Parts: sequence; C-alpha cells; structure tokens
Amino acid sequence: MLLSFRTERQMPATHRDAVRFARHLVAHRAQPLVASLTRSPRRHAAPGTMDQTEKAFQKQDAVFLGSKRLLTKKSKKAARYWRNIGLGIPTPKEAKEGNFVDKKCPFTGNVSIRGSILKGMCISTKMKRTIIIRRNYLHYIKKFNRFEKRHSNVAVHCSPAFEPKEGDIITAGQCRPLAKTVRFNVLKVDKNQIFGSARKQHLGTMDQTEKAFQKQDAVFLGSKRLLTKKSKKAARYWRNIGLGIPTPKEAKEGNFVDKKCPFTGNVSIRGSILKGMCISTKMKRTIIIRRNYLHYIKKFNRFEKRHSNVAVHCSPAFEPKEGDIITAGQCRPLAKTVRFNVLKVDKNQIFGSARKQFALF
Repeated sequence: MLLSFRTERQMPATHRDAVRFARHLVAHRAQPLVASLTRSPRRHAAPGTMDQTEKAFQKQDAVFLGSKRLLTKKSKKAARYWRNIGLGIPTPKEAKEGNFVDKKCPFTGNVSIRGSILKGMCISTKMKRTIIIRRNYLHYIKKFNRFEKRHSNVAVHCSPAFEPKEGDIITAGQCRPLAKTVRFNVLKVDKNQIFGSARKQHLGTMDQTEKAFQKQDAVFLGSKRLLTKKSKKAARYWRNIGLGIPTPKEAKEGNFVDKKCPFTGNVSIRGSILKGMCISTKMKRTIIIRRNYLHYIKKFNRFEKRHSNVAVHCSPAFEPKEGDIITAGQCRPLAKTVRFNVLKVDKNQIFGSARKQFALF
C-alpha cells in the first residue's frame, strides 16, 4: 500500500509517520538484521567467473553463461574454452585453467595462426598485452665482401597466459591484423638469462669486440642449412691438433673469433714444445712465460741460474694467471717476437712474485 504513493507528500499523515519510523529502525536498531537479509546467498556467488578488468563485462564468445548445464553444475570452476593450435606447440597451462579473457589469444580467442613462424628476443614489455621482439640477422655487402649486423623490431600480441621478460626467447606466429602494427601472436616463451641490455644481444653469432665484423673463415653464415636451423647455437669450426693435447671445451662451445688460435684458427703447430711459468698477462692475447735453466761455468765447475722470457700467443679459450704452468707449441711467426702458441694451461699456486720462482722444466 505504501508503494502506491510516489512521494511522501502524497501520503496521509499516518502513512508518512510509519515510513519515517521504519527508516529509523533500519538506520539505528536493525542494521545487523538488514545486513544479513540483504547479503547475497553463497549459492549465487560466482567464484569461477572470468576476470573483470575492463568496464565492459568480459566473457568468452564460445561459452554461454546462461546454460542450464552450467547453472546446475556443482563445480566451482567456470566453463572455459581453449584449443590446441597444432604446429607442435603445446597449449599453456594458464590458458586451460586461468580466468583471463582475451579474444586475440590464439589458444582461448578467435585468432588463427597461419603464415610464418618467427623467433626473436623480447626487448620491451611496457605495452599492455603487446611486446616488442628483436630479430638479428646478417646483411652481406658485396663491395667489401663482408657481413654487417642488422636487426628488425616486430610488435607481437602477448596473451595473459604468458609472462615474458626482457631477454626471453619468443616464438611468434603470424595471424590476421590485430592492430595497426601487430600481425603476430606469442606462441611460446623460452626463459633466457642475459647480462646487460637486451638490445645489445646478438644471438647465434660470434663475439663482436672489434670494429670489423668477426667471423670464422671456415664457416659460411649465409648457408640455408644454418639459417633454417632450429638450434640457438651458432655454427662453429674447431679441430684436434694432435700431439696428445685435448681441444679445450671453450674452443668447442665458445663464441670468440681468433684466427691465430691453433684450435679454431688457421695456425699449425710444428717444431718444438716448450714449458714455462707465466709471469705476465698484461698484453692482449699475448703472455710472457719464463723458462729457468742452469748454465755450467767450466772455470768454477759450478752451475748458475739463468732464465729466458718467451712471448706466447694465448687464445681466448684459456685464462692463464701469473704462476700457471704453460705448455706452448712452435708455429709460424704471428708477430715480431711471437713464434709460439699456448696449448695447455696447468693451474699452479705460488706465493710471492712469479719472477722470483725457480723451477726447471
């Protein structure tokens, strides 16, 4: 009866007093009771609904939330649509069990993957659901018969199923245009640890520490076999020099380029094999070894201690320190005073200066 009047002024005095009394009860005495009556029952709560992070209501197009089968379902999990896109790429766990809604996701949305598959390093994750990957490649310059490093940046849509960080290796698949510059979608994220800026990394190539581009002469970087290779490692040339000396692990797996290295360069070992103690590592890729010997003096029928210093080329495969025992092999002249190459480094602990030590080899 009270609801038939639009305003309190249209009500009779008795009705108006009753309405005011009811308001007084609600405001002061019956707050706990009213709160318990107005609270939604647990059976109407929706623990398994999608994450609502936008102004508009978020739902998957392939799921009908008003279905009787879903309303009578005892499970707390919401009905979720996901699919296997093929191409040998597994569907991530977050896409199957998560609550996010992304219509541009290749696993839970309406986007098909077709066309090319790219790989690159993530260099930026600042945008919402879009990342930038960097693809490095080598461009051949015919005039100088050299390669130069180049790169291209590609904008890629990233589903909430993935959480990439700068430096991670991203596998992206081509799809329909999703935005003005976005034509690819993240399919896989491989965690990768980097040191320094992601923009300064150059995957699958040699260490570039010089002004000129560094590459091994025995490896052709433009080979189709290498360009289509799925491995992240670059093609590498190394050899066994014989003489019972093993090839160091760093020469096989490292990225350095040294044309004077006996294991990865074009230098042959022939002639004498020397042993000595390293006394200086201050030069770049050249060390000084000290060879001690005894000189016989006929007049006094005695021996005196003498030594000779030899400059030896040291490949980046080795990291000798002062006091280490160096095995060096003779090779062609590499510089004005360099005629030997480091073949083996035996760690040795010394006390004091290396120049004061005396050991016969």
